[in-house]
Order: sequence, then structure tokens, then C-alpha cells
Amino acid sequence: MMDANKHSIHKLFLFSPIDAKDDIEEKYERCLLFVQNLINGKSEKEGHEELTSTAIKSTTSHEDVCIGLVVTILTDSSSAQRHYRDLTYVTRDGMTYVLNVLNQIACDKYHKLHDSSRNQLIWILKEMIKTSVTGTDGLVMNLLRQIIGGDISPKNVWLIETLLDILVESRQWLEQISFLVASVVYTYLRLIGDHSNPLLVKLKQKEVDFCSSLLRERFADCIPIGRDLVRLLQNVARIPEFEKIWRDLFSNPTVFAPNFGGIHQLMKIRTSRRFFQSRLTPDMERKIVFLTSQVKFGQQKRYQDWFQRQYLSTPESQTLRCDVIRFICGVIHPSNELLCSDIIPRWAVIGWLLTTCTSSVAASNAKLSLFYDWLFFDAERDNIMNIEPAILVMYHSIRSHPAITATLLDFLFDVNHTRDQYSIIGEDGGCLNHNSNANESKFSDDEEEPVPKKPKRTKKEREVKVEINETKNGDKVMPPKAKENNALSLESSALSKSDLMTQIEQMNGEDMRSCLIRLYEDKDNESRCEAMEQLVQFVMQDEDNDQDMASNLTIILLCILEDDLSKKVFPNRELRAMVRETFPEFCTTDGTAVDVNHTRDQYSIIGEDGGCLNHNSNANESKFSDDEEEPAPKKPKRTKKEREVKVEINETKNGDKVMPTKPKENNALSLESSALSKSDLMTQIEQMNGEDMRSCLIRLYEDKDNESRCEAMEQLVQFVMQDEDNDQDMASNLTIILLCILEDDLSKKVFPSNSYCVDEEELEDSIGTPLFVMFRNLCQTAEEDPNRIPLLNLLAEMGANNSRIGYSMIYYLKASKSLDNRMSSYREYVRALGKDLTGCLLSDLKSCQSDDVNMFCYLIPDIYTQFSNIAIGNSDLLNLIVSCIDSSQLQDLISHVMNGTLKMFRKDSLLSLLNASLEWETIEQYYLWQLLTAHDIPIEQIIPILPKLEYNSHAEALTNIMLYLQRESPTSNLIKHIMSRESKSNDCFVVSVLNYWSQNYSDKLSELISSYLTTKVSSPTKRTKRNANNNKVQISSNVELILAHLDQLRQRNKNLNFFNSETMQTTLVQLQSIASDTQKTKYSDLLALAEELDPKPTPKRGAKNSKAKTKFSSVSNANNDSNTDSDSSEEEIPLVKQQKTANSRKKRKQIGSDSD
Repeated sequence: MMDANKHSIHKLFLFSPIDAKDDIEEKYERCLLFVQNLINGKSEKEGHEELTSTAIKSTTSHEDVCIGLVVTILTDSSSAQRHYRDLTYVTRDGMTYVLNVLNQIACDKYHKLHDSSRNQLIWILKEMIKTSVTGTDGLVMNLLRQIIGGDISPKNVWLIETLLDILVESRQWLEQISFLVASVVYTYLRLIGDHSNPLLVKLKQKEVDFCSSLLRERFADCIPIGRDLVRLLQNVARIPEFEKIWRDLFSNPTVFAPNFGGIHQLMKIRTSRRFFQSRLTPDMERKIVFLTSQVKFGQQKRYQDWFQRQYLSTPESQTLRCDVIRFICGVIHPSNELLCSDIIPRWAVIGWLLTTCTSSVAASNAKLSLFYDWLFFDAERDNIMNIEPAILVMYHSIRSHPAITATLLDFLFDVNHTRDQYSIIGEDGGCLNHNSNANESKFSDDEEEPVPKKPKRTKKEREVKVEINETKNGDKVMPPKAKENNALSLESSALSKSDLMTQIEQMNGEDMRSCLIRLYEDKDNESRCEAMEQLVQFVMQDEDNDQDMASNLTIILLCILEDDLSKKVFPNRELRAMVRETFPEFCTTDGTAVDVNHTRDQYSIIGEDGGCLNHNSNANESKFSDDEEEPAPKKPKRTKKEREVKVEINETKNGDKVMPTKPKENNALSLESSALSKSDLMTQIEQMNGEDMRSCLIRLYEDKDNESRCEAMEQLVQFVMQDEDNDQDMASNLTIILLCILEDDLSKKVFPSNSYCVDEEELEDSIGTPLFVMFRNLCQTAEEDPNRIPLLNLLAEMGANNSRIGYSMIYYLKASKSLDNRMSSYREYVRALGKDLTGCLLSDLKSCQSDDVNMFCYLIPDIYTQFSNIAIGNSDLLNLIVSCIDSSQLQDLISHVMNGTLKMFRKDSLLSLLNASLEWETIEQYYLWQLLTAHDIPIEQIIPILPKLEYNSHAEALTNIMLYLQRESPTSNLIKHIMSRESKSNDCFVVSVLNYWSQNYSDKLSELISSYLTTKVSSPTKRTKRNANNNKVQISSNVELILAHLDQLRQRNKNLNFFNSETMQTTLVQLQSIASDTQKTKYSDLLALAEELDPKPTPKRGAKNSKAKTKFSSVSNANNDSNTDSDSSEEEIPLVKQQKTANSRKKRKQIGSDSD
């Protein structure tokens, strides 16, 4: 009975082979069984009465019946109408508990639902809307949340279109729920931009019509969305329907609602966090909340990589970054306790989202999402936490990642000063900046569509606030002129010529009016300057201080001086000099501005190294744009070798100056391109305490002889270890100096080039540089010696700024034969860094693999020996290995395995590792299986993964398991796993294995299959009549699977001797007696092999066939009779008869072929 029920609950949810049912799923399973027991075998009326009488017994019974009926509806569409009718009669709380169950499924279990169950969930929603069940809007909201932004996969598009059709059909019901109207508009406005694919034209038009209609007819319900409604409307402003809405918003806002005052009213309203939350699925929300509340800063990379692969890996998904950023800014507001902890801050997560974006348009939209609340911030109404990430991501990047700050400041300046912008300003001074630049534009639906023209405004409307810069007291101001039009007509300005002259006539004093007219009409620059000089004197001598007159004069002057304000008045050369002087941290040492491009190749988040950003500071790349009309220099195409170069800038713990690692292809990187020039380095050295220490540093820097440098380093280490002051500033400065001096040592490949035959002398020479002198002193100093701590801290500080320190220490520990301490020095180094050993080790090995694969392979055996708890079973490390090695390195690893010096797998973690490997590249998987073979892993430890493998998707794993099975003889355990595999027409795995075994282990295989069949169709001795029915269903399913596999074997195996064996004949007879009529018809060719058996020698063929058929008929009839008898012991009758039949057939003649 439980088997049958399990089959039913699996129709609701998708379970992987390693998934276990949680408490909720087990409750659903129990309630489903409970309801099935109530209604099975009863008429519709009897079943309804039974359900009703049970539901009224107690609250628990009522809830169980409701859940059972809901699950039945979701899994059985044929009887859904009947069970929904039962549900409406049984429920005693107006469907409240039913809606709670459905909301739980829609919110937490939707991703696990089968497609058929999703269809049924939509069907229930339609029925509830038809009957106006209270609370149905909550179910709609949860289903809307399951729509993933930036996802145009068929399942996601199906959900979008299905819900849209329901909402269009139920428009009258929808309009009764104001917040649902706003949520629907917010959701579908956001989705329109994702559906530019030609295949989605019809869906996009339906969305456009639906949203524009709701905005026109129910705008009052949409106003609570607030300022983010304007942001979403910007994304679709090029679509004609929304272009008209934009015109009306500017020119005739009352057409939407009588009391609507225009866009500035929307800008005052901060968007509720519920809208931001609605655009992330519950699963995404849980991941982001976990990342920002549980993950320590520096350990976030694997979580970010997972989120990137899961949700942000496709080109279309780049638009989702805006939703995530708005969610982080508006919803994730950490407590003071969390802010003071070592948890990754919000600004670091947003920095990762910005720097990994691969689309320029999406990147601009993401930055607008970050700054949007900042642009319209009102301290009385807004929350400071909404703008904190934008400020902090720039602040924390000034020293360590100046290019990030530069890109954000550049964008912020463009938002406020771009030539094509316009702004809407309310009476309180809040403004909307709109940028129509194609590269930064938010109108990204169709680049070929014209930019919407701003409608002409009446005088009254021009007085309302179409302006750009605001005065301190919020008075009216004027928009600057577009840069590309130096002769902008007054008709397009805030005041027409006639309006301007009217304003001038209203000014006090004839002399002032005369100056203003001269200033406006004269073309001669000197004459205009004289007029301005006189005007300034009048203003300074004005004693009335009339505020109204001052406001009017402001408007007049801004309009008159529009041309002057829009002209470029500063030479480019001088502007560059001013930028270098004012913002030195944004420029390189040669005076060129740093690159402000933020492509993925230039900036990346490195979690294990402290969440730092890598930045390519190539001086030839694009600079700050001094002149908008000058095209940015194109970046030259790079060779493959150049693309491998990453100039990394890693930040120190205390935020001091940092050092870039050297490009791999340039072993002589000049100090001019380093973080410290030669003069700066000497200045830093002079600031160090102690003449002897300064002397050692100078020798270390200037000497070319390696032995002399090692002696200088030895002396320097002794000074460090004997330093009692422990000055942190001096330690930080020493870190910078040493990283700069040792730059060549760190960038060189120290592992001997002849990696296939490395002798002891070469290894000793490779660790004879100043860097390894530091490691030697650390290892040779006793752990309890307090003088060891300063050196350890110095190395940790260096390691925080250069990823090569960690793996260089591991290499020294192995090459110097210092493994007696079992890598304790490295463990102490990691503790000094304040990092997790697992994360730090993997990060260091990843850097080693990237820099020197030969050294990486050299370290692997000792990593698995000294860090066995971390390394064995670690899929990330194993993937790191198989992704970089070649055939000779694989051979070397296998040699270590066979010699007993390397063990890479453990039984308890093997299955999880194999599961992870299914996503690897083909060559990586084949290398893994070679390593598994070398370890002589028993097939019993591997075979449980078989049900998870798809024949077309996981060819590498199935191929190697097939080869494993070829070397094995069949066993009952192997047969159980193989025969339980689902039968598919294009899946040749099972039939290939069985065919091979049938040729080599024919008798053993037939006995095992017979035993397996007996196990699957046998029944417990005590069964109720009700349980017998469900058991029969399960037996039928098992028989179907066995028949399918044997039929495939029959088709592949042309030699029928295997099926003619006595054991297989008995098995076929047993199958025929149990099979249903449908199965007998479907597998008639297979079962005919049993019918052709001669049960008793006789010269008459017809009598033989008749006798055999009579025998099988009696067996079948006996089986059918057993199902109708209440005595459970009679269910064993077919098996008993089959055993007797098998015994009576011993020593009978076998049929060689179908022709006999």
C-alpha cells in the first residue's frame, strides 16, 4: 500500500535519487493515503458522505481531508472536478486552510512540481477566481513571484502567458483588489523588456496592451508603486502605447486621475519593499538573505559563483541584476550587530553584481537601480539604508579599486549632466533625471525606434518644474541646453521669447531691464559682458532683497545664458591637468586616467582573497571622457597569452596602499608601472625604524646577487622577530615594501622546468630565494617561541595582498622536506589570515594551478595526505585537478595511487562527488573515471548513482559504469539496480549489460532475474482487502518494467538459447500469469517464447499448444480468483502453481529456435 502511495506522491513532486522527503511532503503523502482509503471502492455519493463525516470529527481530520483532496486534484486531472466539488463542500473555513496549503506549495514547492501538477495548480486558481474565493489574490501573488526575470525558457514563458490570460479573463475580479493591480502592473512592466525575441512578439503585445490599459483605467491603484513605476516606464518608453502615456504624464496628468499632480508626485513616494520582493523568486530571496546574513567576508566566492551559474549565466538574465540590486537596497537592511560583524556587507555583493555584468545596457540599468533612491532622497520620507550601499561601494573602492569608484561617479555625473537629459522637479526639489544616450539609455526595447520627443508645454506647465538644477531653497530653475545644439531655440526652452520679455518687463528698475535686454539681444561678447557687469552692480546695491524678484531674475538669467552654460569653455589639456590634480587616485602615475570600463575581463570579484576586485590598469584603454564628442579609443585585440594576464590589485586589511601582482609574461615589470615608483619606494624605506633595517631593505632591493639578497632577508627577518614594539603601521609599510621588492621573485616560476625528472639539487635551488628565507625561519622557529608571531603576521599580511604567498609556503614545506610538522606552519599562517582552512587552501591551490600547473601537480599527493579531511571527497579540488592536467600528469597521479602514496576518494563522499562531476567537461569526467579505476573502487559503491543518469546527457558516466560492469559477474545487488532503471527506447544501457552477461553468465543471470522477479511480485502474508488493490498496482508496475527490459533483450539477442533455458522459461510463465491483458498484448512476442515450450512430449503439435495454453489459462484464472477472495493467503496460489510447473518441467527438451 505504501509503495502505491509513494508512486502517487511522486506524481506531484520531482525527486532526485538523493532527495529525501521533508516533513511537509511526508504530511502530504500521509493525507493523500488517508483520503484514498476513505474513497476507494465507493461511489461518488458514498465517498462524499464519508469525506464530510470525517472532516467534521475534528480540526485535524478536517485539515487532513483538505490536504488529501488538494494533492489528489494536483495529481489526477481526470477526477479533479469531482474532488474540487468535494473540497468546496467539506471545507468549513471558506477555503482558508486550502489556500494556506496552496500558497505553501506555490511559494516553497513550485520548483519541484511536475508539469502536470503545475497545470492543475493553475486550474484550481481559475476555479477559485470564478467562485470569488476570499484570499485568492495571495495565491496569484505567489505565482507571480515564481516568474523569473530575464528568463525566456519555455516553462517560464508558459507561466507568464498563462497568468496573463487568467488576469485578462478575470479583469473585473482583478480590479476589485487595488494592491494586486499594482503588483501585476509592476511585474509585467518589468517583463516586457525581456521579451524582445521575435518568437515572443505576440506575448509582448499582450503584455503591452494589458499594462497600458491598466495604467489608463486604474492609475490611482498604481500610484502606490511610487518612483520605481517611473523607472520601469523608462524601460518601455519607446513602445508607442507607453510613449503616449509619457506624453500625458507630462502634458495632461489629470487624465489618469483627477488629483494626480504629475511625475513629481510619484517621485515623492518611496517604493514599498513588497514590490522589490515580488520580482525575486522565494528561492532567490533565500539565497540572497543567506549570503548577506550568514556568509563571512572573504568566503563568498563559491556562493556567488553558484548564484551566477543558477540565475545570471545567460545573456537574457543580465536584466535580473537590477531586480537583485533593488531588493538588496530596499529590503535587506542589516541590524547594527550584523553591520559590526565579519559578514559580507551589502556593498560588496552589489560590487560583485556590477562588475560581473556582461551587457552595457544592463550595467547602466543596474547602476541606475543602485542610485535611484539617492537621486530622489528625502530625509523625512526615505530610509538612509536605501542609499547606504551606493555610497559605501564607492567609498570602499577609492583606494583599492579606484576604477570602480570612477565608473560609478562617471555614471552619476552623466545622470545629472548628460547633454540629452531632462529632469522633472517637484516643488520640494526632487528630480527625475532621464538619459537618452544610446549607451546609457534605459529605453532599450528597440534601438531602431526613435527617441520619444518631448511634447510642447503650455506656459502654466513650463512654470511647473521642467528644470535641471535646483536652488538651495527649492526655487524654480532652468534646464541647461543640449550640448549638440548650440543654438537651441527659445521655443524649446522653459520660456519662449515672448514669455522671457514679459518676465523682463516685470523687473524693477529701467536700468536693470535695459541691461537684461542688452544681455539677451546683443551678439558682441564685450557688450554683453558690460551689461552683465552693470546688472551685477544693481543686484549688489539692491536693498529690498525681494525674493520673488530674485527668483524671476534667476529664471531670466538661466534662459539668457543658456548658450554660455552649454558651451565648452575649458581647454581639454587643462581639464585633464585639473582631473589629475583633483582626483589623483583615479589616475595612473603617468597622468592618464584609469580605465573606467567595467567588462568582465577587467574586473572580477575574488572572494577567497578578501572579496577584492581585479582591475586591468592598461594605460592604453579608455580614459575619463573629457569631450563627449571624441570617440573613446578602441581597445586593441589581445592574444591568447595576453588574455591570460591579470594585473590584480588586492586590498590590505587596514585599507593601506596595495601592490599589483606582476603580469605573467613580463618578468621584469618596471617599478614605474607598480603601485610604488622607485622614488616612492625609497621614501617608504626611509620611513622605517632602524638604520640596520633600512640598510637590509636597500640591499634587498638593489643587489643583483641572490646570495647577498638572501643574507639581507635573513637579517631583516631577525629584526622583525626581535621587534618588541609590534607597530602595525610599520608592519603595513614593510608589507608594501617587501611585496614591491619581491615582485620578480613572486612572479617567476620557481618549480624546475623539467617536471618529469626533478632531482633533489634542482628542488633545493628552487627554494634558494629571499622569499623562501622567510618560510625557512618560520618553520625552524619553535611554535612556542613568541618571536615567531611578528614574522607570521608579516607573512599573513603579505598573503592577504598576494595569492602566491600561500602556495609558495606549501611548496617550500614539501621541497625542503619539512613535512614532519604536518604542514603546521601553513595552518598557523591561515589562522593568522583569519580565514577558514578549507577555503584558503582551495584558493591557494587555485592560484597555483593558474600560475604553474606542474607545481600544482607536484603538490597534489601531499595535499591529499596532509589535508586528507579537506581534500578527499572535495569536488572543487578534484575539478581543479582534472581541468588542468594532461595525459602525462594523469599518468603520474595514477602512479602515485598505485604506489599507495595518494588516496583521493572515500566511500562516504563518493556519490556526492560523482553527482557533482556530471556537470564537468567530457575530458574532465574521463580523467576522473581513470582515477576511480586506479583506486579500484568497488562497483557496489558506484552503482547507486545509476537512476540519476540520463542516457543522452550523462554519456561519460554511463559509459564507464558499463565498462565497470563488463569486468564484473552479475549479482543480486547489481541486478536490482539495473532492472530498476526506467526503460526508454533510446536507452541501451540495461540491454547492453544484460546482453553481455547473457552470453558469458547465462545460467547465473537467468537465476538472478527469476529471483528478482519473485522478490518484486511476492506479497506479505497479511494484507487487508483494501491494501491488496494498491499492491496489485505496484506489482503491475514492476512487471511492466521487467517485461520492457527483457523484451529489449529479446530484440537485441538473436540467439534465443538464453530464453529457452529452464529457469527463464519458468520466469516467462510466471510473468505471463501475472501480466495484465494490456501487457500480454504489448509484449506478446516475448511471452510467445514461453508458449512455444513443449510441456510434454507428443507427436501432435496442435495438442501440445492447446495443452500449454490450457495450463497457462488455469494459472491466470487462479491468479484472478485470488484477487477476489478476502483471504490474503490465497494471493500466493499463482506462485505455488508456478513452482509446481517449474518442478515438473525438469529435464524437458529445449527449443533451439522459432522454426522448430
